[in-house]
Order: sequence, then C-alpha cells, then structure tokens
Amino acid sequence: MNKIMDSKVKISRISRIFAQYCKAKKVIELKKQGYTYLLEESLDGNYYNKQESLINYIDEIYSMLSINSKIIIDKEYIKKDTNSYWWEKYYSRSTYYRQRIKAINEFLEIYSI
Repeated sequence: MNKIMDSKVKISRISRIFAQYCKAKKVIELKKQGYTYLLEESLDGNYYNKQESLINYIDEIYSMLSINSKIIIDKEYIKKDTNSYWWEKYYSRSTYYRQRIKAINEFLEIYSI
C-alpha cells in the first residue's frame, strides 16, 4: 500500500514539474513573438530568466535519461500524446507501467540532486 501511494505521489510531482515546464515554454515562445502584453508576469523582468532557467534545467535532465525513459517522459508529460494507448506500439501493459515508474524515478532522482 505504501509503495502504491509513493508512486502516486511521484506521478503527481512529475506532472506538476512538466506542467510548469510546458507553461514556461509557452511563455518564452510568446515573449519571442512579442506578445508580452498578454502575459501578466511581463512586469517582472526576472520572471523570464527564471522560466528560461527552468527550461534549461529540465532539458538538461531529459538529455541524461535512458532512451526508454525519454520516450515515456516525452509522450506522457511533454507532448501529452492524445492517444492514451500510444505505448501499445512499444510495450506490453505490464512492461509499460514498469518502465513508466522507472522513467519517473530516473527523472526525479536527477531532479532532486
């Protein structure tokens, strides 16, 4: 029971991290396109630096992951594949769930350093 809760907490944590990452990517893209007037945070010049730092940090961690972990992180959290069964092309159900937890652990282990 504790292991299941631990996995749920990790899934929730990585979901929040990548939600922040995706938001940061959108904010930076809007800034590059000159749409800063759409962003409430445009008043704080340091805000953009923090967003770019977050993007660079996550991208660096992503580059260190194994190939399987990159596929899972990319499809589940970065691109958020609309086909929730995308993994059937690559894995059996049990292998996918094992690999997903492995990818989450691998990412969070580096993220926590």
